[in-house]
Amino acid sequence: MAYTAEEFRQVLNGSFTGPESGLICTAIDRNSWKISMASTKSILHIHIQPAPARRLGSLEIPVLLVNFKFSEFSSQQKKSLIDRFNRYFHKGGG
Repeated sequence: MAYTAEEFRQVLNGSFTGPESGLICTAIDRNSWKISMASTKSILHIHIQPAPARRLGSLEIPVLLVNFKFSEFSSQQKKSLIDRFNRYFHKGGG
């Protein structure tokens, strides 16, 4: 992903898992989280790892490796959560 670790943390702990989301975000350490879905046993573990930035001339784009581990998700729950993730972490371009 083209995010810094700090940008990722801000979105994850902000709007993505906000009060209306039905998601509970618990930090495991600085680069790992457990996301629980309210009223289910479903848990998503997210781990991030910064990677070397991409350089295009003088432009530098951050690179963040993101690992997802789903536990006890139905196919529909997984699709719904990934769709939500994609909406909240999308960066627009021109």
